Amino acid sequence: MKPERLIVISPLYVPDHYDKELLLIEELKRRNYTVSHLIFCDSLTKEGFPNLCFPDNAIDVLPKLSKNDCICIKSYKQLFQEIKKGNMIIVGIAKHLTFFYEYANTLPSFKLQLDDALYADVCYYGSDFVAIAEPFRKQYFRKRIDLESTQTRITGHLQVDRVHHENVKAMSRIEFCKIHNLDPNKNIVVYCPENAANSAFPIISHLYSETCRIIDSCDNCELIIKPHPRDFLKYKSDKFFNGKSTFEVLYPNAKICKPGLGYQCFNNCDLGVSTQSSVAIEFPMFKKPFIFVEPEKSPYFHNFQSSDKRSMVDFVGFICKLDELKDILISENFKNIPLEKYDHHCQEYFANTDGLVHIKIANWIEEILSNPFCKKNRPIRRLFLRLKYFYIKLKVKIKGSL
Repeated sequence: MKPERLIVISPLYVPDHYDKELLLIEELKRRNYTVSHLIFCDSLTKEGFPNLCFPDNAIDVLPKLSKNDCICIKSYKQLFQEIKKGNMIIVGIAKHLTFFYEYANTLPSFKLQLDDALYADVCYYGSDFVAIAEPFRKQYFRKRIDLESTQTRITGHLQVDRVHHENVKAMSRIEFCKIHNLDPNKNIVVYCPENAANSAFPIISHLYSETCRIIDSCDNCELIIKPHPRDFLKYKSDKFFNGKSTFEVLYPNAKICKPGLGYQCFNNCDLGVSTQSSVAIEFPMFKKPFIFVEPEKSPYFHNFQSSDKRSMVDFVGFICKLDELKDILISENFKNIPLEKYDHHCQEYFANTDGLVHIKIANWIEEILSNPFCKKNRPIRRLFLRLKYFYIKLKVKIKGSL
């Protein structure tokens, strides 16, 4: 009997977490599954795909991918040819995947969607199974999918496994500071800006610049900016900042965290600061506090307040006015937060912080594929979806001939 062939798809490129599926892929291979890892590349955007994609030469410039027989997807035709080969298609979360699922849902293979983006919008396209990242997100999915016909399981978040990666834990504070020219004897304060679209608002631009200036003015602090993931790639920067990153315009000459060292930055810093950023949710995993400076002025804040998501101010730390920030930094009151507050936050927001989320997802995949009911009904499912696919093709052909 041939081994089950699994297709793992990474539709979104985030420099700090581009490798988050790799532990899952390695685990599935260890269980004797044949696995193909598909990544969406820049050439795909020429066909209208609007998301942030991997560079076309990703395998050359991102060495971790080359070890996993990664396939760079550069056209819809190539994508559809590849996914036909799998018994199960495992897809990371991303917006604008309607085009993909319209075709994938006509195939007999099972579709497993990974809800793997912290505090991202809930995107659902009709997968058979959804691995929900955290307990509080299940209520959001409940409003969008039929939980009886779509099987769900709270597995945890693949990105969170990276907290335990050897390359994250192994980098010492001394080494991190040396790389970024920081004084390790001062408080390392990380400014985490909003995306380019939000940072372009005059009030946010002002808060961005002034917050960084205040941090820089404190003798006991060292400022480093950890850009928004899309800011590294200058996403929409041509529309808002003349093709430059936000930090190049709003606080030039600042020390910038290098791409791929985000978690190393959080692990070795003393404090995070922002006007509004979902990254504050992650800081408690590193036992680090966070300060929001006048978050109510951010359009991002009001978007979350008016939606069915929780307020973005669920974090461990303080909210302050701009003119209060310097006193907090100088007094170092942020160091007095009890450790149990961080633990409580992690228990509420993260289903698993043990570094074994990839194992839990692999266990569920194995359970699905070995289920006698699934195996028994796969030929029927294949016949039904084949008929559905030919019906759709015929309908399109007839419509095009009119």
